[in-house]
Amino acid sequence: MKKLTAEVTVWRDLLAYNSEALFRIERDLNAAGAIPLAAYDVLIELETAAEKKLRMYDLSEACLLTKSGITKIVNTLEKQGLLRRERCPDDRRGFFAVITAKGSFAVRKAWLVYKNCIQNYFISALSDGEIAQLGKILPKLRAHMPKNFTQAACAE
Repeated sequence: MKKLTAEVTVWRDLLAYNSEALFRIERDLNAAGAIPLAAYDVLIELETAAEKKLRMYDLSEACLLTKSGITKIVNTLEKQGLLRRERCPDDRRGFFAVITAKGSFAVRKAWLVYKNCIQNYFISALSDGEIAQLGKILPKLRAHMPKNFTQAACAE
């Protein structure tokens, strides 16, 4: 096998860190009896939205999920009573996803675990300067991605 270049090594380290961090976060959330990270991502968007609701398209865009992906998770969360759908008064075909009181409680419970995961698996490993560097690097990487990714993903 050819010797890996420094760039590929860094790339692989980034992917490995991401996979392991997500695994550990899911494990910790599960051990605490909290909602999974994907559910948290959806519900936190609703919890922090104006009137605690978003149109389905806006929710899928905020969570970087496809239309089928957001439909699947919203269906699951609705069955669990963590959110409900409301018809959009301006568009009879459109729906809002609205977080319920049970959903808000689930977000607060998960946050207690999730914030510790952020501290333990991210912040504690880095200096303030390194975090500041990542704060510059990561948006630069995202800005370098081809445009309209979110719209294309959400249209699927």
